[in-house]
Amino acid sequence: MPQQAIELILTRQWASYLAMPVWVTGEDGNLLYYNEPAEALLGRRYDEAGEMPLDELSQIFQIATEDGSPIVLAAFPLAVALRRRRPAHERGQFRGLDGVWRKAEMTAFPLEGQGGRLLGAVALFWETEDGPSGRRIETRQAPARPAGGGTINKAGTHVAQKEVEIILTRHWSSQLVMPVWLMDTEGRLLFYNEPAEALLGQRFEEAGEILLEQVPSMFKTTAEDGSPLPPEDLPIGIALKEQRPAHMRLRYVALNGSWRLAEVTAFPIEGQGGRQLGVVAIFWEIRDPQAETGARR
Repeated sequence: MPQQAIELILTRQWASYLAMPVWVTGEDGNLLYYNEPAEALLGRRYDEAGEMPLDELSQIFQIATEDGSPIVLAAFPLAVALRRRRPAHERGQFRGLDGVWRKAEMTAFPLEGQGGRLLGAVALFWETEDGPSGRRIETRQAPARPAGGGTINKAGTHVAQKEVEIILTRHWSSQLVMPVWLMDTEGRLLFYNEPAEALLGQRFEEAGEILLEQVPSMFKTTAEDGSPLPPEDLPIGIALKEQRPAHMRLRYVALNGSWRLAEVTAFPIEGQGGRQLGVVAIFWEIRDPQAETGARR
């Protein structure tokens, strides 16, 4: 087996520590890995899965839209991430290999390496109820793992002793071209990566302390229709307070004054024994028709 790129190795290691279902595919679309939480939804252990090419997934899992129509491969988030090299999110339903139909949401994004090389794609997916943002991920007993020590972040703020899941998340996100935001259980910013700096309008080392409660006023966040979004209604707020994944399209003002329209997927990080350790948000800018027509609020 050829040696994999560091980004793929880190992604697999990171996913193996999460309570969030994660699917990783190579640049050819073939399955490279899915983690233990994904096994529960897919109905089969990873080491028993065999080959699963991207082009065959819709048949293997009978993937359909919310209304039951067969999914078009070109619209499937993993296919969009690989073939159009951009993030994508979708709601739908699928039939696991255990025969159980499940409603689910999926966010997928491309993995790019040095020089912009496409290495593969990552999909985060979760079972939902009929509500708009899904339900809490069931906790599971994780094997014992060593904890990391305390550290000082780039802004000079002390970061309390962290679990390996937090350390891995920061290290993993630092290798990505996908914007990533990381907060602790108290709603304090721990880290955002270089791609996030471009969308937020400020380097992480200059950000200082940012609390969840400050985010709406700091970034003037609103829903897509312009209605206010208090902290608890932001995806990071939902993931932190309700301990479940959430996805939303929203508007905000970057710290350099530029308006942006973005999609955000946030999910909780759980440690040994289901302990809540923090929250991760993955976000990306999308085309804003209002900006193009000069109708910005």
